Amino acid sequence: MATYSESKRTVTGRSQRRAGRLRTAYGACVVAMLVLASILASRSSDALEDPSQSLHPPHSRFLQSILYDPLGECTFQPLLQFGRDDSEGDYELSISSRPGLTAVVGREYTYRPTVIAGSRRKDPPDLAVADAPSGFELSESGVQFTWTPLETGRFCVTISADAGSTRVYQTFEMFVSDKPHWFGTDRAGRDVLWALAAGARWALLPGLIMALLAVGLGTLIGGLGGYYGGAINDVFEFVTSVTESIPGLLLLFLVAVLSDFNVYLTIAALGLLWMPRTARAVRARVIQLKSHDFVEACRELGQSDSDILWREIVWSNERNQLLSQFFQALSFAIVIEVTISYLGLGVKLPEISWGVILKEGRDAAIAANVYWIVAVTSVAVLVAVHGLNSLGRGLGELLGRETR
Repeated sequence: MATYSESKRTVTGRSQRRAGRLRTAYGACVVAMLVLASILASRSSDALEDPSQSLHPPHSRFLQSILYDPLGECTFQPLLQFGRDDSEGDYELSISSRPGLTAVVGREYTYRPTVIAGSRRKDPPDLAVADAPSGFELSESGVQFTWTPLETGRFCVTISADAGSTRVYQTFEMFVSDKPHWFGTDRAGRDVLWALAAGARWALLPGLIMALLAVGLGTLIGGLGGYYGGAINDVFEFVTSVTESIPGLLLLFLVAVLSDFNVYLTIAALGLLWMPRTARAVRARVIQLKSHDFVEACRELGQSDSDILWREIVWSNERNQLLSQFFQALSFAIVIEVTISYLGLGVKLPEISWGVILKEGRDAAIAANVYWIVAVTSVAVLVAVHGLNSLGRGLGELLGRETR
């Protein structure tokens, strides 16, 4: 009969395995999305600049409501009231609804305003078009406006609601594009969703170089230093002490300038700074395990030192930690690439990276009070970094149960 402690360990182990599978699945989905997005972006035509579609807000009404501040534009001016006769009672009138601000060429656009009238009004207010592009008109029902735009661009629309002695206006700006831009467009008229997909390439490739360099070289140096000791261990100590003494930020700036802002070389230099972390962990683990009985048994079976070190010690006992560090380095490289590109030390236009998008979004937010570019890109960076860390942690939890 199982004791309470054994049952508790069983339940805990199951929950940990379930959590590890979920983290691994989530991280794998994020990586697959990044790879697929970079492939699709390379074959898409949305990279073309179209000034007529500059800074179009997201097509989603929800994103428009939280990410678009139209102050200072030809949009949502304060309601005007005139001719009100207070002697007639409570005849207040207002338009409380918010119209959709985006439309697509050739597709019918409809807007049914919500008019709030005073409690003593009996007849519904009369709606009318005060100022609008050609074709924007009141439907036959008299309760909504319809429009089928024929060209892209920005158009100011003013509608009115009239109820006898009181009239109010609502003015807003319509953004017409040739296709729905679900996350809006940037200042050059490029689709933000396409830009995020195109930037995934710069998020992954330099990061892979850094992770392979940091984990691969660190494993090689740490494994040899821990297993053989002697002169090899002295070389390990010298290399790690030199790399750890280099200021990371100074090295990044120096390599960026000397390499003419080559992102791959800059991130590779970062991999050298990350390498001692992996090397020390591998070296400590190898020193701990090389005196165990299974190592002596492998020697008696005729296995070479190379097989014992890399297969029996490192791969069988340290692969979970190495995979975890690999994905941690990859996610850290994404943050560094975004940072240096944002500062102008990495990817530059006409190439697109997430750091470049953030820089363009910052300028648009300052100049035009639009925030969807910064918000959407920040969420993309957050999801990518969290997904990679979750994948590394999940794989580490699943593979850690199979080690000796």
